[in-house]
Amino acid sequence: MAELSIGDMLFQLVALTVPVLTIVLIGLVVRSLYKRKNQLDAIEENLDEINNQIMEEKN
Repeated sequence: MAELSIGDMLFQLVALTVPVLTIVLIGLVVRSLYKRKNQLDAIEENLDEINNQIMEEKN
């Protein structure tokens, strides 16, 4: 049986970590974009309400 060297173990660790980190980062970016979109939609809705109130007060 071949002995495991530290270099082989480090390579395996990096080889497993890189794809996992890539998937996690993609998930975080998607979640962040989704949250940002929801926040912008909520802000737009509030601005629309304020704009409607201003227009009603003018009439």
